Amino acid sequence: MGRIWNKGLKLLLGLAAVTLVTNMPVVQAGQDEPEPRNLVSGLSYTMSESPYEDYPDSDRELTDGIYDKSLTFSDPAWQGHLRGKTREVIFDLGELKSIGGIKTHFMQHSEFGIFYPNTVSMYVSTDGEKWGTLAHVNTKLPIWEQGPATEQYYNWDGVTDGVPSKGHPKATMAQARYVKVTFVVGTFVFLDEIEVWGVDGKAKGSAPIPVDEPAYAEAGKASGGIDNLMLLYNGWYEKGQGDWTKENIIPYISYVNEQGEPQDWLYDGVFVFGLNE
Repeated sequence: MGRIWNKGLKLLLGLAAVTLVTNMPVVQAGQDEPEPRNLVSGLSYTMSESPYEDYPDSDRELTDGIYDKSLTFSDPAWQGHLRGKTREVIFDLGELKSIGGIKTHFMQHSEFGIFYPNTVSMYVSTDGEKWGTLAHVNTKLPIWEQGPATEQYYNWDGVTDGVPSKGHPKATMAQARYVKVTFVVGTFVFLDEIEVWGVDGKAKGSAPIPVDEPAYAEAGKASGGIDNLMLLYNGWYEKGQGDWTKENIIPYISYVNEQGEPQDWLYDGVFVFGLNE
């Protein structure tokens, strides 16, 4: 009797195990999400302006994966930019990708006039002409601070920072073919790497980014309801010469008749900027 009971128990356990395995989800080959990778590793790029001649780009310097942890600005890993306009670095990924993160690396050494940019901005595009903003990343470390060389990463992460898409609140990746990174140059700006992390195609959780549509700021609470503001500098000359008064401001902000009387207004606000205390 005991042997029969044991055999029956083994049979039931075996059937239960078969049922459990049968009901488990089966993952087909190729259904796993691909692992993110650095999409611009070793990739060429275009720049709006070449680096300073003493610290040039030695061919794909920003994507060669070489980081200088010694923070020595003379190290060839670094690329130096001197004054001038905002710099743009543009990558063509070849086809549509899903981008989940952008990482940039900068150095500051104030003794040699090398300072962090105030802001590093990141944009994406599907055609290389119309761009949508991913993020404006501000410096987290003081600029102009004295002392030894320091480093800072200006990063955007789709999971923690969000994706500025419309109608896709849970998106963690941006769909794009082109990526643009910009930074403002004060004196010297030094950087040595840019990484763009993502996967091929339209991944699950990715979304398109709306194209920026630049426009003038509209009047509202932030502007005090002012549509058109006149800027007037005041208080520079000695003995009050050149100081603005109500009478001499009127012709600048309105259309006046021969008697000097306002007939129509050109501005609805005046910002008087004092130059001396």
